[in-house]
Amino acid sequence: MFKLGVATAVLSLSVGIASVGAADKEAAEYLICDVEMVDGLTDKQTAKFGISNGSTKGTDNGFIISVELDGDTLHYTNLNNNADMRMSRLSGEAGATVYGYGRYQFVLKDNQSRFEFHVNKDDYNAMYSGSCRGK
Repeated sequence: MFKLGVATAVLSLSVGIASVGAADKEAAEYLICDVEMVDGLTDKQTAKFGISNGSTKGTDNGFIISVELDGDTLHYTNLNNNADMRMSRLSGEAGATVYGYGRYQFVLKDNQSRFEFHVNKDDYNAMYSGSCRGK
């Protein structure tokens, strides 16, 4: 009988701790971001990849990005080709929050209504920018 009472007390204590931890965790926030501009491409990159600097309206270069913000992590998904990655928060200052992963950076600005997505690879350097809205 004594062993059952101890097990019940430990179980109750564990459940209480788990529910406090769950209540402290913030809910993830979701955004949809539309690419409106491409910048930073050289003439050689434009010729190689078929993408030009400037507005993406009326071209195949515009795409939609799904963003999940969960604490210090940003989960990026390109909804046109399903490319995705998780980025860690690098800084948050002067109205912008910067997330990064390897040679990629995602910057949220203006209360998360604007973004910049930087790609800095050996053969391709571009900055995609546009607007975001809640999902």
